[in-house]
Amino acid sequence: LRENRAIVTDIPGTTRDIIEEYVNIDGIPLKIIDTAGIRETESIVEQIGVDRARDMVNQADLVIAIFDASESLTDEDFHIIEIIKDKETIVLLNKLDLPNEYDEEYLQELIPNKEIITTSIATGIGVDKLENSIKEMFYAGEINMESDTIVTNMRHKNQLIKARENIIDAIDGIKMDVPLDCIEVDIKNCWDNLGEITGDNIGEDILDKIFSEFCIGK
Repeated sequence: LRENRAIVTDIPGTTRDIIEEYVNIDGIPLKIIDTAGIRETESIVEQIGVDRARDMVNQADLVIAIFDASESLTDEDFHIIEIIKDKETIVLLNKLDLPNEYDEEYLQELIPNKEIITTSIATGIGVDKLENSIKEMFYAGEINMESDTIVTNMRHKNQLIKARENIIDAIDGIKMDVPLDCIEVDIKNCWDNLGEITGDNIGEDILDKIFSEFCIGK
């Protein structure tokens, strides 16, 4: 996001709630969810945040796992590695601006086929590379977004908005007993707007079929 959206400290467990934000990376709309770190805790409140983080990992189309490069691997890190092994993941080795204690080659052995990017979120180092990796994965079809339909083209978005307005006008017309030829115009406009996206055009035979079976209750 390139901006501060949450309270961040060096104290483990600072982040507890889930923070959601929408971003657009060169035409690719994404919903980013920041969660609590996954670790063992005796705090009931923090444990709720950890449980929610696990749920979000299971639901996510892409996991961005952030490890502290200024420290050696911890038990929590090994636990996270097990969780993300079978998930589409980009690994960030953060805090590149501090002395490096991480063995990147060893980490790559633990999670093969996962891209590892060294970053310093505080200074912005590596953020561009992260964005490029997300774009490459998206266009390569490696990010399987089953939960939502993504519209990346502004023209397509505008045509969908117009088509929706046409349908609403047609429904309102039916409720007000507007003549069928007027309702037909709204439906034809809706189809034309969708056709601007798909390249299809509606034929008169289709309209005749629709209105031959059209019955409006009085």
